[in-house]
Amino acid sequence: MLLDRVEALLEDERAALLAGRLDRLAPLLAEKERLADLLGKAPAGRPDRLARLARLAARNQALIEAALGGLRRAAARAAACRGGVRQLDTYDAQGARQSFAFGRTRLERRV
Repeated sequence: MLLDRVEALLEDERAALLAGRLDRLAPLLAEKERLADLLGKAPAGRPDRLARLARLAARNQALIEAALGGLRRAAARAAACRGGVRQLDTYDAQGARQSFAFGRTRLERRV
């Protein structure tokens, strides 16, 4: 049944997102588009089942947005590391943040 295939695909998408397997999202997207097209041409399904699929899709969308946010933060952090350390942020025992700025420095790796 079409609705079962859509639900299985949404579960596969969720599993890929939770496992960090972003490489699996492109093939799933192609299948998702194909199933959405079929779903648009199919007779109306059960409203309760369609509502469940909408919730699953919304849940996955939140996971996708979180993954994108994480990738953006990682890219920004990598860019900052490539540019060298210019500021060090620390926190004291009370949780107050302290920032120390540096001039042009070199990041040194010690083994």
